[in-house]
Amino acid sequence: MASAVPARPDQASIPELRAALEETGLASLPGAVAPEAALEMRQRIWSFAAEHLGVEHDTPDTWRPLRPSRMRPLHKADAFAAMASSRVRTVLDELLGAGRWHEPPHWGQLLLSFPGEGPWTVPHKIWHLDFMAPHGSPPLPGVQLFLFLDRVAPRGGGTVAISGCHRLVASAAERAGPSFPACSEPLRRALGRSVPWLRDLWTASGEGDRVRRFMEESAEHDGIPLRVVELTGEPGDMLLMHPWIFHAPARNCGARARMVLTERIHARA
Repeated sequence: MASAVPARPDQASIPELRAALEETGLASLPGAVAPEAALEMRQRIWSFAAEHLGVEHDTPDTWRPLRPSRMRPLHKADAFAAMASSRVRTVLDELLGAGRWHEPPHWGQLLLSFPGEGPWTVPHKIWHLDFMAPHGSPPLPGVQLFLFLDRVAPRGGGTVAISGCHRLVASAAERAGPSFPACSEPLRRALGRSVPWLRDLWTASGEGDRVRRFMEESAEHDGIPLRVVELTGEPGDMLLMHPWIFHAPARNCGARARMVLTERIHARA
């Protein structure tokens, strides 16, 4: 099964990171945050969940779906400020330009999901972009960050993303000009009409084994390789995603809670 670990940027150079974002739309940054900082943030989440929501770390019977709004007090209290490590800031400065990206008022939106019943499969719903994709944007108009606070293994609830699809978005925008549908939903519909592989991915009637077809077998459109990958990693690891990569939540069929922080970093115009 495909997972998004295209390089070892703890050893790779910034040009290699940039090349990974240009080619696949995904780049791995192991050790972006110290493991002890990831542990501290994880403990804050469990403590808050136990005190305010009745969800206990050591009692899986208490684990239940939680609306993101229930965890918002942590976000507003800057409980996840350690996400903006010096290493992460350096990478953003190098990729987007020092002083050329917008500082979030509060770092880290929590993505939390608990284990549920299987079987795991590639989802067909809720594929979306978190950024606009207007005509005339720069090649890298920002970056979306995913920081792992605990281990996320395959089929453990990690976000699924379509490697390479940002290049389809860019090509479509160039062809369509200013009339291009920059919002997520009209853009998804437009690409679904023109790319059969995406149309099948985004419908429940896609034939055959979805894991095999969309994750294990190769696909190509207009010379662009396409594949669904899971965003997996270890505590303190980070994945960087091009803002025009379509992605979706996936079922957690693992044994532990999936705890990931995401942040959307916009480049300055």
